[in-house]
Amino acid sequence: MRIYETNDPRPFEATHAWLRKHNAQHVSEDWVPVRLVAEDDRGHLVGSLDAEMFWGKLHVSNVVVAEDSRRNGVGTRLMGSAEEIAARNGCTGIYLETMSFQGIGFYAGLGFTTVGELGGFENESTMVFLHKPI
Repeated sequence: MRIYETNDPRPFEATHAWLRKHNAQHVSEDWVPVRLVAEDDRGHLVGSLDAEMFWGKLHVSNVVVAEDSRRNGVGTRLMGSAEEIAARNGCTGIYLETMSFQGIGFYAGLGFTTVGELGGFENESTMVFLHKPI
C-alpha cells in the first residue's frame, strides 16, 4: 500500500461516490447548496453566506461580513434569509461551527444554542458547535 498527498481531485471524486452510495442506503442523496450574497445600495459586496441543505437540516459553513459593514444588520439578514429558505424546504433546524474568537454572541442573539465544544486550537481557541431548531 502507498499513501501520498495529492491535489488531484479524481481520487476524491471516486471515494466520495462510494460514500454517497453507502449513505443512500440510509438517507436521501439530496444536497442543495444555499449561497447568498449581500450588496449595499451602491451594489458593493458587503457579505456572503455559504450553506447546504441535506438530511433535514441546513449546515452553514461560512458567514462573512465586510469589517466596515458589521453591526449594521448584514449578518442578521443573511442568516434570516437562509433560515427562510431552510424552512420553506422542510428543514427542522440549522447548525454551524464557529471559533471562540468569532461570532458566538451574534449567533446566540439569533436563537442558537451551543451543543458542543472542541478545544486545543491555536491561541487556546475553541471550536463551538451551535444549533437552532426551526
